[in-house]
Amino acid sequence: MHLALIIPDVRGGGAQKMMINLANEFVAKGHQLDLVLINKTGSYIDLIDSRVNIINLKKSRTLFSILKLAGYLRTKNPDIILSALFHVNLAVILAKGFSVKSNTKVILSERNHLSLRLSEMGIVNRLLLKSGVRFLYPFADRIIAISDGVKNDLRKIIKNKAHIQTIYNPVVTKRFELQAIQEVESIFPEGCGLKLITSGRLVVQKDYPTLLRALSFYRKNYGMAHLVILGEGTLLQELESFTEQLKINENVSFLGFVDNPLAYMKQADIFVISSAWEGFCNVIVEALYVGRKVVSTDCESGPAEILCNGQFGELAKVKDPVDIAKKIHHVVQKYYDPKKQKSRALEFTSEKKSQEFLKVFEEVLVI
Repeated sequence: MHLALIIPDVRGGGAQKMMINLANEFVAKGHQLDLVLINKTGSYIDLIDSRVNIINLKKSRTLFSILKLAGYLRTKNPDIILSALFHVNLAVILAKGFSVKSNTKVILSERNHLSLRLSEMGIVNRLLLKSGVRFLYPFADRIIAISDGVKNDLRKIIKNKAHIQTIYNPVVTKRFELQAIQEVESIFPEGCGLKLITSGRLVVQKDYPTLLRALSFYRKNYGMAHLVILGEGTLLQELESFTEQLKINENVSFLGFVDNPLAYMKQADIFVISSAWEGFCNVIVEALYVGRKVVSTDCESGPAEILCNGQFGELAKVKDPVDIAKKIHHVVQKYYDPKKQKSRALEFTSEKKSQEFLKVFEEVLVI
């Protein structure tokens, strides 16, 4: 098959990494693969298999890429185009409409709990994008949600007018085996107490202020602890100032973006994440792979599905620092078999999930 995958760029986001994982798997299986980028920028470029053909649309915004994308579909006419992130999904549907001579089948990947994502926007953008999703998504040949929660939420928005199914993210790749045994310098101060780690962009969605409050509460009520935060983003200075306000700045380390988070996660006692919402939450799978204990907010959608409603980690209330701290304390005293943690992570390999996508592609092509 001639397959095309489209994402905005190759910056350090979960959607970008998962689409690159799929691209590498598809090309390894012998398929012709175009990776279409709105703009070829970002640190993940080195993760792309050399056999992947990169198409750079060289546009600053997704909206400005629609006509050029239509031209690509018209001239190259791939069998399937798979898109990710809702603004790209909308652009692909419009581009297909403009490329009337293209027989390409369109498959959308919805990667976030859309209702909560839209609720963070201004009223005008929210109404426009929600209307766009409701009207345009049903024109896709298939929609793939990355969790059941995302699927159920999307059904409510588009009123069951489209074929939606769940395929979980292709998180675990062949690189994990080597990454997990890589040694890096110690990231926790000597004698710091409980070692906590989290990973994710420094954005509103991840709700780091609640996690920092939870750390403060834990130290006051249960004992010493140190938190390492992996990730970069626009809120760095604001979060650094907040640690000073809470008087925990010496108990928090901001390490920024790292190429191999597994090497850092394995140094921690517990992986903790405080997201207000998620589509799936790849970093939980990464933590499970290296056998870590996990505490996550029970947010919409994804963490509860990965952790099997508490079987592989504790679920805390969203935006509740006291409950997060209590769940961390509970996890400290509880045993989780590292081998079983890793076994759960291996349910989300790129090889398994790419096969599920290929099955969908074959189904769509015969319709």
